[in-house]
Amino acid sequence: MDEKKYSTFLNCNKCISYNGGEFIGVSTVVKLSNFKQKEVNGTKLTTARARIANRSNVLSAVLGQTITPDEYGNVWVDVTFWDSKSDRIGKYLGDRETARVFLVGALSCRTFEKEDGNTGIGITIRASDWAPAEGRPASAE
Repeated sequence: MDEKKYSTFLNCNKCISYNGGEFIGVSTVVKLSNFKQKEVNGTKLTTARARIANRSNVLSAVLGQTITPDEYGNVWVDVTFWDSKSDRIGKYLGDRETARVFLVGALSCRTFEKEDGNTGIGITIRASDWAPAEGRPASAE
C-alpha cells in the first residue's frame, strides 16, 4: 500500500488587536473531525479537531514552544467556532463526519499535565471566519 504524503498550508502572523493586545493570527486549510456542539453561558459553541501536517516547526517558532508532532508528522489542534460562526458551521456540516475548511482565526497554546505526569501542550484556533475548502489545492488528502 502506498503511503500518502500530507502537506498543509499554514500562514501565521503575530498581530496587535484593536484593544492593543498581541495575538497570533492564522490562516489555513484543514480537515475537521470530532464535531461537538453545545451552549456555554448562553453562547453557542462548536468544537472540532484538525490535523496540521508537516508544520510543527512553524508552530514551534510562532508559539515559542517546542511542538512535537506525532509519529506521522501531524500536530492535532482544537478549533472553536462561537456564536454565528457556530451556527454557520453547524448548518454546513449537517450529517458529515469530516469537512475541509479554510480557517482564519487566533492561534493560542496552553500547557497541561498529562495522565503520565508529563507536561503537554494544547493548541487552539478560535475561528474568526471560515469557508468551505472543497476543491482548494492547499493540502493533499
